[in-house]
Amino acid sequence: MSTDPMIHIPAVVYALDKLGATYRIVPARSEEINDLVSWLERVFPLSHSQIDWAKVPSHRCIDWNDLDELVEGLQRLTHDLAAQSLVVVTFGNALCPSLELRLGDVNRIAREIFEQFETSQDIWIICREENWCIEMHHEGTLCRGKGRPDFVFLGVKQTT
Repeated sequence: MSTDPMIHIPAVVYALDKLGATYRIVPARSEEINDLVSWLERVFPLSHSQIDWAKVPSHRCIDWNDLDELVEGLQRLTHDLAAQSLVVVTFGNALCPSLELRLGDVNRIAREIFEQFETSQDIWIICREENWCIEMHHEGTLCRGKGRPDFVFLGVKQTT
């Protein structure tokens, strides 16, 4: 099965190129993505394949019904975040590559990011350095929250 971005996210790659944005394609099923997913699982409580937002003290959620509401919701959830924050956009399809880019560029091409998957897959926008995640759940929620700041693993305090 192919993990070529031009098969999975052609409109997103085209929009980034047209914008002249700096981005990096992170191969699907790569060690880097596995590490990112492991981090997400450590700092956010999961219930099945979705973050259990009720257990995240610092979070906000917006319901959406269509693509316009989804794009507007992302703008509202990110208005107080730094546009220069480096994020990874990852998709629910394990064969789909992820993208590393600036949050400001994500906002500029949000429509292209969401329109392909709005009703079929979940999307996560993750800023590991700033310890937050935005989750677009295909059933109509868009949530942003901070992960647990510290955790103890085998008696050693780790900072995420």
